[in-house]
Amino acid sequence: MRNKKFVGLLVAVGLIAAVGIGSTLAYFTSKDNVTNVFTLGNVDITLAETSDEEDAEQIEQGFKFVDVLPGQTISKKPNVKVSKDSQPCYIRIKLKLSSTPAEGRAAGITKDNMDTLVSGLKLGDGWKLNTQDGYYYYGSVLEGEEVSSNLFNQVIIPGNWGNVTAGCTMNMDIQAEAVQSDYSDSILVKDASGNVVGWNLTKTETDDLGITTP
Repeated sequence: MRNKKFVGLLVAVGLIAAVGIGSTLAYFTSKDNVTNVFTLGNVDITLAETSDEEDAEQIEQGFKFVDVLPGQTISKKPNVKVSKDSQPCYIRIKLKLSSTPAEGRAAGITKDNMDTLVSGLKLGDGWKLNTQDGYYYYGSVLEGEEVSSNLFNQVIIPGNWGNVTAGCTMNMDIQAEAVQSDYSDSILVKDASGNVVGWNLTKTETDDLGITTP
């Protein structure tokens, strides 16, 4: 009797082990492996500008204007184009002005004088300056191969720039940035008409969202 009970216990353990192995084998043999491929889209823009000035000197990026006078109007037309394969996006531009003093002088064009020049810019359709962050925002979405309106068409040298600015050089650096339009509602600031007038981003969030700077 003791031997029969012992054999029964072994069989029971063996059956449980067999069920366990069988279930495991059935799971692996019937499993279908699926590989999900996620190809990330890209946002790609090009910043360009043209000028109608006959004596404008084309440089690597932009133009060089020489012997400019107070009160003069200069043709300068920057815009942004979205590349063919780019995702739809919103764009913004920041202007950075700096000055180099004339030879023999300690200072260049003052910040107040440069601010006067910037305040006189007439913005193209769809552009709006956000005075809080200093960016010019294009209010609507741009898709592949679409081009924004010109940020402005001309720069007017203020008439009150007198001898203190003579011989000085001013650089106007234009920086364009783009961010995907899809799934970005949480960071977009819009006006009553639905036009984008700001991106609510920290520097870290800007980097994480993959904003491009040409």
